[in-house]
Amino acid sequence: MSQENMVTRNLLINITLSAAVIGAALYMVFSPSPGKAMEKVSAGSTYKELLSIAGTPSYETDGTLWVEPEYKKSKDQIIKGCVREVWYESFLNLIPSKYAFCFDVNNVLLNKYHWSSW
Repeated sequence: MSQENMVTRNLLINITLSAAVIGAALYMVFSPSPGKAMEKVSAGSTYKELLSIAGTPSYETDGTLWVEPEYKKSKDQIIKGCVREVWYESFLNLIPSKYAFCFDVNNVLLNKYHWSSW
């Protein structure tokens, strides 16, 4: 391979890698995020507001299931009036974590919390 072809090839590789890094950074800044929602939504916010910031939840429960949905919450863990608990699981972090948002029958936010195993 000639030196001119090597320079062109290396330039194309560098441009491609730079575009990929910029694209990933833009995605992280502008994509829906439950972490952003934890900062922006507060008690009284609506379910629709949450979705606009955090995107589609990983799963939903009726508010009686613990962070591991195969287990029930204890009576003191249940949020009074919560009939819809929306869960977001974080798969990108090295530390397992989930975000939960509890809503009443009118889809108004009652409570929110971030759970982490470490």
